[in-house]
Amino acid sequence: MADNMELINSLTAEQARAILLYLSNNPSVAGKVSNFAKEMRAHTSLTAICVQCDSAFDPSSTSINCFYHSGELEVDYDGDFWADHDEKCHGTIDTDEMREQFPEGFEWTCCNLSGESQGCRSGRHQADPSKSKKGLDVESELDDEIKSELNDDEESDEDRDEEETDDKTHEGNRDNGDESEYLRYNKRQKREI
Repeated sequence: MADNMELINSLTAEQARAILLYLSNNPSVAGKVSNFAKEMRAHTSLTAICVQCDSAFDPSSTSINCFYHSGELEVDYDGDFWADHDEKCHGTIDTDEMREQFPEGFEWTCCNLSGESQGCRSGRHQADPSKSKKGLDVESELDDEIKSELNDDEESDEDRDEEETDDKTHEGNRDNGDESEYLRYNKRQKREI
């Protein structure tokens, strides 16, 4: 994959355009090329395409506004969508073409939502396929940030609980007449501050 990306990045604009025109003979590819071209022409700052959410974006932006699925799109045989579909007559269901044409007949392995649902993960847009988190069942940058904040909050709560327990224990020692234990605790607290 890395070798392919190096080769593609080494193409001149004319060579890339020639390949793109050739690939556009496929109606599915031509539709995608046309949609990206329209979007990028309308917004000149959009100069990259995200390999996670398939949207054009401004590579200088650091916003977390990419929504994607980290799982795979699998056929939803349990739903009713394919109930009347005979593969011998209508063609194979489990194909990329069917996923694109009928996303509602598929579901994401990462969240069990319909194939037409918005991404269940979020992060920054990514133009480099080698850095994509799409289809890897990994957590997003936002998920990591939220978990980090939650862990910090939990640690703070645990620290507060420990301090409150220590305070109550030492206050209890003082009330019981154990003045020396109370004084040692206070001296230790002052040194830590």
